[in-house]
Amino acid sequence: MAARRMAVGAASRKVRTALPLGAPRVRPGSQRTAEALAELFRTFADTTRTGLLLELARGEGRVSDLAERVGLSPSAISHHLHSLRLSRVVRRRRVGRAVYYRLDDEHVEALLEAGLNHVRH
Repeated sequence: MAARRMAVGAASRKVRTALPLGAPRVRPGSQRTAEALAELFRTFADTTRTGLLLELARGEGRVSDLAERVGLSPSAISHHLHSLRLSRVVRRRRVGRAVYYRLDDEHVEALLEAGLNHVRH
């Protein structure tokens, strides 16, 4: 793979450098994709929601348990969990009358980990 590629033609030259192996390739997406990504980042921008996500990264919990661990009212926790579910960041499972919340999948945990690594760097 060539490290640089020159454009043929006009006086201006375009140079493209090769990315190292394993480097992420960010490609321009549609407006819809950009909006969805921005909405995801807005979800993480709220400190209460981020704290709740970090708590859920430690393990699933019920609203009452999360309220105690985070230090907010069950009503506030429930409101934030609803928003997080709409953003597909958190999912719930029902066991009888109890509802347990957890991170939706490993991608959410990876986003949290990447964010933590970035702020600690």
